[in-house]
Amino acid sequence: MTSEKEESGASGETSPAAPPPADAQGSSSAGASPPPASPAAPASPANDTAPAPADAAPATGGDAAPKEAAAATKEAQGEEEKKEQADDKEKEKDKDKEAKDGKADGKAAGDAPAPAQRAVKSVVLTGYGGIEKMKVKAWPLASAPAAGQVEVAVSHCGVNYADVCMRRGVQRERAPPCVMGLECAGSVSAVGEGVDTLQPGDRVLCYQHTGDLYRETVVVPATNVFILPEGMSLEHGAAITVDYLTAYFCLMDFANLRPGQSVLINSCAEGVGWAATQLAKTVEDVVIFGAAAASKHDAVKENGVTHPLNIESVEQELHAISPQGVDIIIDSSTGSNVSANLRLLKPLGRLIIIGTSSVVTGHQKPGFMDMLRNLWSVKTLSTMDLVMGNRSVAGFHLGKIFEQMPERFKQVLEYVFNLYAQERIRPRIDSEVPLEQVVDAAKRLAERENIGKVLLKVNAETKNAEE
Repeated sequence: MTSEKEESGASGETSPAAPPPADAQGSSSAGASPPPASPAAPASPANDTAPAPADAAPATGGDAAPKEAAAATKEAQGEEEKKEQADDKEKEKDKDKEAKDGKADGKAAGDAPAPAQRAVKSVVLTGYGGIEKMKVKAWPLASAPAAGQVEVAVSHCGVNYADVCMRRGVQRERAPPCVMGLECAGSVSAVGEGVDTLQPGDRVLCYQHTGDLYRETVVVPATNVFILPEGMSLEHGAAITVDYLTAYFCLMDFANLRPGQSVLINSCAEGVGWAATQLAKTVEDVVIFGAAAASKHDAVKENGVTHPLNIESVEQELHAISPQGVDIIIDSSTGSNVSANLRLLKPLGRLIIIGTSSVVTGHQKPGFMDMLRNLWSVKTLSTMDLVMGNRSVAGFHLGKIFEQMPERFKQVLEYVFNLYAQERIRPRIDSEVPLEQVVDAAKRLAERENIGKVLLKVNAETKNAEE
């Protein structure tokens, strides 16, 4: 594969964590002077003179001049109103542009004060495309947490395939320019009014599926912050949420993995696959098939994979070992793999799709035909084939679970923390890359060079262990 080159660039937008200054909606038009009132018609002369003789000719020249003057005045007023409206539109455009650049003055209708801001080092997505769209730059952030918010000094950030999907434009929950990053870990540095579950010095992890966490300091709602259990390092804190919760929901909630069953984990050497292997081992007598590059087979076998498979020949190798197939498949590639996966499922088998890595793997932005082929493979999935084969297909999105079922999210996170305390699970840290070298981290993930989790190292001085 060829490497994508890093380029420099600049753009701006305030982040969700630091709400952009309120847009001055309607301020231009509301504050504009009202158009002058139309002049009244000329008053009739007072009727205190003698009436004109009955045979006098009607006057004409004296009436025409006022009418022409009124028409000219009205036309001038119309032109003036059009000019004022055009000026108002230009002002609104200028203010919209300032807001997008993170430079708006924060004045809303009624001159409400703008929240104070500062600039912190962040990873900014400047547009959809290759890794050159990722820039490390100072980016606006609220100067202090508002009510219900928490400020965290970040130690490490977890790098995920969702970040790759966001960069390539496959997932568009936020439009660039914006700050990337779904998960991080660090120490609480300040809390806003009404936050009584956290205090400065607490070692925490943060999760926000819309991004904004690739920063040296983050400000997020307290509901997105969780205290790390005793003994968990900040590195592991930054590596555990996305991978282990995704793996748990897919294996245990969706697939209902039971003793004696079998599971195929595609991409088993990477973050979610590594976590799914460890979680599957917590269920008795489960046979684990894992697809990975041949160079990673020793590592995945040590992690608990029963039968490592080469990614180029998964179907043939698996059928040679288990002709009937497997009970569960966890897959992140979609596209043409859907049909192949269905052929590998036993009756009552379950396929859980957790991503679109086949669309975003490699260097180039996915072309129209690539997207069309993947879409066609999924859209043409026959429900009758599922019925006649007694198989099921499901999709999973951790961020939506966080939004729709926050209490269940917390329950599973606590369960994962307990497994960690019992030393039954452990994230594997593939590499720690300085925040300034985020392009290298993204490249390593996109090219599938990693075994385990890739982290961004942010603040080396952040406390990493409880004293």
